[in-house]
Amino acid sequence: MTARPVIEPSGGLVACSVSKAALAHLTRILDVELPPYRIRVSAVAPQLIDTPANRAFVPADIPAHAVSSEAIAAVIAFSSATPRRW
Repeated sequence: MTARPVIEPSGGLVACSVSKAALAHLTRILDVELPPYRIRVSAVAPQLIDTPANRAFVPADIPAHAVSSEAIAAVIAFSSATPRRW
């Protein structure tokens, strides 16, 4: 799980953006290196996850655009269940 600020940087998120950027780059590297072992690597990068902590932290209108934890889990489950063609 990475984060959208990796793709679209914004202020005030230096530590989060740098650590998630490292994770995103590691994901890309592993996806290049591991296919010979029939291993595929991917990451999900939501903009904002709708959690109680995030609702308390961001302005009131922002959570309307947030993604639910359940929706993210569904994407991950779909990705894991998708058959691979080698």
